[in-house]
Amino acid sequence: MKIESSNESVTIEIIDQGVPIPDTLFDDIDEYFEEPSEDVTFLAESGRGLKIIFTMVDEISSEHRNGWNTLRLVKRF
Repeated sequence: MKIESSNESVTIEIIDQGVPIPDTLFDDIDEYFEEPSEDVTFLAESGRGLKIIFTMVDEISSEHRNGWNTLRLVKRF
């Protein structure tokens, strides 16, 4: 993990060697996350953290290079 801050923003980079985030995920985030239903039995056990991240940051990007994944999050003040 790498964290940088300035007077204007905070940038967090999370680096791992797991399964890369699909390139198309950031194309239309609203389409990826459907509105919740009252029936919670359909909810997956993973992936919900991405929705939280998308609502909290101003900029998000992902890169896969040489077997390493980097998720970059930027929050501006």
